[in-house]
Amino acid sequence: MADKPKDDNTPKSVKKYEALKKKAKEILDTTTLAHSEAYAIAADSVLRDEKGIVHYDLLEKGDIQKKFVDQMVGHYIKRANEYFGMNINPEDRMQVDQLLKAYSGVTKTQLEKNLQTYGKNYTVKSHEGVRDELVKEVEAQLSASAGAHLKDEDAADFVKHMDIEDIVDASKMRVEDIRYLHAAYKPGKVLTPKIIKNFYQAQGKPEPVHLKKKENKKYKKAT
Repeated sequence: MADKPKDDNTPKSVKKYEALKKKAKEILDTTTLAHSEAYAIAADSVLRDEKGIVHYDLLEKGDIQKKFVDQMVGHYIKRANEYFGMNINPEDRMQVDQLLKAYSGVTKTQLEKNLQTYGKNYTVKSHEGVRDELVKEVEAQLSASAGAHLKDEDAADFVKHMDIEDIVDASKMRVEDIRYLHAAYKPGKVLTPKIIKNFYQAQGKPEPVHLKKKENKKYKKAT
């Protein structure tokens, strides 16, 4: 007989949050790739010559800028329609901007402005810089959505799940603390007072009030 799977005692609030965080990461990864794909498709179509050489100086021309943006927007619309299960008319500017903003954080209007402002300097490297800033905004929105169901009283479940009851006072935690501790815990499934302090400091936050004054020793979740 096959061995029975071990009982999963993970609290429901933790399970739900981790499932939503996983989904958020998948969406973010997909959106990030869509940004890169959109630029590559536009560059291949508009900037490459017959020998495959890319000419960024073409982006100084208004008609080329329009073609470039249209190619990018076409790809964004395709991916957004797939994700949302919609069929937006690419000629409806308002719907296009709303759809693109919801899916990727960018609009056709914004893309046009980028090309007009930077011209030949809107290289793939410049686009990746813009992409990374947009992705940060999308990530913040997705993170907020993933934790929308959390309440302060869920802290006890998370503290127990992460096996840090000896170093953290759950009664002094708020929803923001749940998110921070889970983010700090997730990579190595280890938390110490030092790791917690450093994580809060990296977020520009003061030392958390929920941290108990104890010897700085490692606490690792049993496997």
